[in-house]
Amino acid sequence: MNVICNTRILNANLTGVQRVLMELLKLMPEVEQIKPEGRVPGPVGHLWDQLVLPTKLGRGQLLWSPSNTGPL
Repeated sequence: MNVICNTRILNANLTGVQRVLMELLKLMPEVEQIKPEGRVPGPVGHLWDQLVLPTKLGRGQLLWSPSNTGPL
């Protein structure tokens, strides 16, 4: 099974959540990372989660969104 990680939160200011995610991803090199080009905060970021992110996923891939956002 392929795991895709929504790393949109890594485009934001560095906080504890971003630090933990960066360290976890170092331990899991097989996890593919996906994020938007540049910073997309607020409603635009949520639109990216809902409209663009689903088009990037293939059949049988598991999406991991550690920032508690993701497509419905």
